[in-house]
Amino acid sequence: MTNIIPSKSTAVVSMGLARRIEAHRLPASLAYSLPASVASALTFRTLSPEYETNPPLGLDLVALSLAGGLPRADAETALSVAQCSLQPSGPADCLEATARLRAVARQRAVITSDERLSLAVYGDKLAKYPADAVAMACERWLEISPFWPAVSELLRMVEWAMQPRRELVLALTLKLREMGDA
Repeated sequence: MTNIIPSKSTAVVSMGLARRIEAHRLPASLAYSLPASVASALTFRTLSPEYETNPPLGLDLVALSLAGGLPRADAETALSVAQCSLQPSGPADCLEATARLRAVARQRAVITSDERLSLAVYGDKLAKYPADAVAMACERWLEISPFWPAVSELLRMVEWAMQPRRELVLALTLKLREMGDA
């Protein structure tokens, strides 16, 4: 699985602040690796896609912004850490992340060779994501359906899990551009 190691310049983020960040689908490893100045400047807003006639499984979106002035070095460190959180884990780690879901989800009966092929396809499709995002998507799927998801459904859930990380990278990139112009 993807491990994020904090850099030397990273200040300690408080437990309460880290929990607030985690509540918006950013993993603990990312929350604790952000410099404290960046973590405290983050503002989250949860949006429900009510404008859609058929929202994707009723999944919410996270809008993220950075308030106030930040030290440039902290913003650069946070961007590097956030970009690391987007790195793929590979098929084996991603399939391991689906283990809890596979253990309890109802699945159609298959012969052994079909099951191996199915796992290979899932592993191949999930390999481009971090394993912790796959695990988060599987946990969410456990809450909304008793059945094993189709590949497209699981990929949609993983994209939902990845959305706040991508928002963080975008917000930090915009903040650094803004700092460069000043």
